[in-house]
Amino acid sequence: MLFSVIIPTCDRPDLLSLCLNNLAPGGQSVNPDSYEVIVTDDGINDTTKSLIEKEYSWVRWVNGPKKGPAANRNNGARYAESKWLVFTDDDCLPARDWLKAYKEATVQHPNSKAFEGAILPDNFEALKEDMAECPVNNKGGLFWSANIMVEKKLFEAVGGFDEEFIMAANEDQEIYKKIMEQGIVPFYDNAIVIHPVKIISLSKKIALLPKSETSQILLRYKQHYSVYSNYFDGVRIHLFSGFDNLRKKKFKRLLYNTAGLFYRLLFCPLIIYKVYRRKV
Repeated sequence: MLFSVIIPTCDRPDLLSLCLNNLAPGGQSVNPDSYEVIVTDDGINDTTKSLIEKEYSWVRWVNGPKKGPAANRNNGARYAESKWLVFTDDDCLPARDWLKAYKEATVQHPNSKAFEGAILPDNFEALKEDMAECPVNNKGGLFWSANIMVEKKLFEAVGGFDEEFIMAANEDQEIYKKIMEQGIVPFYDNAIVIHPVKIISLSKKIALLPKSETSQILLRYKQHYSVYSNYFDGVRIHLFSGFDNLRKKKFKRLLYNTAGLFYRLLFCPLIIYKVYRRKV
């Protein structure tokens, strides 16, 4: 086999089913024998396991470590038997030529050990709505884990995803820096997955502030930002995003930026202190 497709999941069997339908034998324009699909399950019940046993017998289900998305992706990689690890998410829909495009990429760039593909929204108009979220990658240089491919040997050499990142954010940026030190990462816009646009509530977004700000601080610490630049970079992001959302009349998003700014000013110094006082 050439590819091991790794899909982390956590109690979203309906979305996972749609993803797996696009990866079923005949669903991809490559030989089905050229890839395996590994679902690594962080769910708290047996719903996903039962679904796969009944309807997707060609999928390899493995029990997740229950330590967050980064650890769950690493868990799937440990079971992989192919040269290339291809990561996507359980709510993504891989295009029919997804793996074919990655196969062509390895031929055209034989010295590259990692690639990224395009992530497109399922509804471009919905992106204009206030509090709409979707990780769009149509130009490259982002290396978002919803659509990346890494040679297994390189993945293991850099230590996989950093499991200190306990939410689905920034762990791909951390590993991207390590991988870039080994060589270029080509972007293939025809290796496509479709990602749903979601409208997140303002209250939920604000409730996630402690985790998201901690994740951002941890990333900048690992990228060797100084204490002061780490702190003020977060302030700058909320300020500029706030002005942009005011211009676009996205008032809920503006309220979130305001809450984020106050959180960064009042509480993040303690988080930064705790992070930077550790031994590097």
